[in-house]
Amino acid sequence: LPTPTKENYCFVGWYEDKELKNLCTGRISETTTLYAKWISKSYTATPETAISVMENIYSQLQYENSKYVVIDDFVDFKIEGILDKEMLAAFAKTISKIKEESFYDENENEWKNEYRPILKIKLDLAKVEGLTDIKEDSFKDCLNIIEIKLSQGVSSINNNAFSGCENLSSVEIPASLTHIGDSAFERCVSLCSIVIPDGVNFVGESAFANCSELTSIKLPDSVLTIGSSAFKECKKLTNVTLPKWIEILPSSIFSNCSVLKSISIPNAVENIEDNAFFGCIALESIVIPENVITL
Repeated sequence: LPTPTKENYCFVGWYEDKELKNLCTGRISETTTLYAKWISKSYTATPETAISVMENIYSQLQYENSKYVVIDDFVDFKIEGILDKEMLAAFAKTISKIKEESFYDENENEWKNEYRPILKIKLDLAKVEGLTDIKEDSFKDCLNIIEIKLSQGVSSINNNAFSGCENLSSVEIPASLTHIGDSAFERCVSLCSIVIPDGVNFVGESAFANCSELTSIKLPDSVLTIGSSAFKECKKLTNVTLPKWIEILPSSIFSNCSVLKSISIPNAVENIEDNAFFGCIALESIVIPENVITL
């Protein structure tokens, strides 16, 4: 069946009745009237209504009790108003819970026993107020989020906040941010680049580990502490700028960054810990500053 398009709408599927209750899932062998179902491509909600609006979107994708139509498209979802970290975490759980546990891959002609999102979401929090930090584990393993904009005033992205968000490709971080927690973006395998603003002073352990599409990273001079394994297994990382006041390159910070060819180590560095460059097989040369005490 053809896939129609309609400006500002996402196509859900073809239905056999005007009430859009019976999804057409089989082949058509005779002349049949089918009805297209659509959902809006753009939503704006308050913190109080965000969960109910999202649940209503999902209800429109549901058929045969526990089955859902998978939309190969995205919706823009904006939240405006006073929002705290607990409300955001509850909303994130609502986003995350609707997903397929297995599906038939038509390209490979086989069933896959793995999760895939029902709907992809670009989440805009730029106009919320009162949000100062992203609670730990808030969006952990959320496959639905592909983009997120954080509001000015957010100072901390806590441990595992976006860990395992495998489809997250874009993050807009406010200038107010100072802290990126442990594993905050670990396993965000679609993240190609990220701008870390001047003012961030802490990047935690494994903060960007296994971000396999990340090609470059620039840490501002405000960063004073970097955790171990911060960029471990970033296998496409080619361009790195380190903060000039950093004194320690922690263990495994660039371990298995296999295409990293060169890096400039700041003169302030005194300690380069174990396995900092383990598995960096493309590294052609490196200059060790005279201030380095342990290596």
